[in-house]
This record gives sequence, C-alpha cells and structure tokens, in this order.
Amino acid sequence: MRCRVGDLTVATCHLSVEGRPIARRQLAAVLAWLDDAPDPVVLLGDLNLRDPSVPDGWHLVDVPPAFPSHAPRITIDHVLLRGCTGRALPHAGRPAVSDHRPIVVELDL
Repeated sequence: MRCRVGDLTVATCHLSVEGRPIARRQLAAVLAWLDDAPDPVVLLGDLNLRDPSVPDGWHLVDVPPAFPSHAPRITIDHVLLRGCTGRALPHAGRPAVSDHRPIVVELDL
C-alpha cells in the first residue's frame, strides 16, 4: 500500500516468511516500486528480515525488537526513510491483537 499524506509518501508491506532470499527480492521490488515517489518517503512493515540491506539514499531506522509481542527479542519490523531522518521512540505498549509490538518513529521532515 502506498499513499501521500501531505508532502509525505507512506508505504507499508508484509514480506514473505518463506525465507530470506524471497523476502530480500520482495524488498528490492518494493523499493523499486517507490523509485518514482517524491521525497520524503517512509516504508514500514514486517519485513521478516533481521538485517535488511537498503540501497543508497535510504536510511534504516534503528528500532527496538518488536516480536514476539509478549517478550520482544527479534527485530523483523523495520522503518526505512528516504529524503528525511527519524528516530525510534520507546515502545507504545502491548497491542490488543497483534503478535508484534507497535513501533513509533519521530520524523524530521
């Protein structure tokens, strides 16, 4: 999903759990799909990758582990930025229905 919120392009995705090679190809395809989006761009979601590699021009926000929600210890949820910077804030608490905790990022636009 991709939309414009004011001057900001926001996209979200949930990549494959079938293995890192598939999720890496999917991430490359999503980033290519965002090539024509005007900056600033935020891509967020469950990438199912512990160490996503991002191309030049993108910034991977250092976020806290958010999975599993009852005792977060794995970082597979990520926020990637292009044309802006940002930082993760403390966890927003436990979700009512998700197996992932929410991630809050403050953007510098």
